[in-house]
Amino acid sequence: MLSRWIRQSKQTDWKKTAPEARKITAYTPSPKEFQELEHENDKLKKLLGEKDLEIAILRDLVKKVNPAYRTK
Repeated sequence: MLSRWIRQSKQTDWKKTAPEARKITAYTPSPKEFQELEHENDKLKKLLGEKDLEIAILRDLVKKVNPAYRTK
């Protein structure tokens, strides 16, 4: 189903697309919205980094407790 949708979307001519649909696809956020998105993105990157660090610490701890434990 997904591959069919992709194939159909590639075959669709942009000029035949309804003007309402073109407006939606060409949306650009206002400066305030853009700043909010950047702030949220930074928060999410920080959370991801903290989770990666936590996982690394826990893996090291498991290796110290059980030296036979192997990770990929």
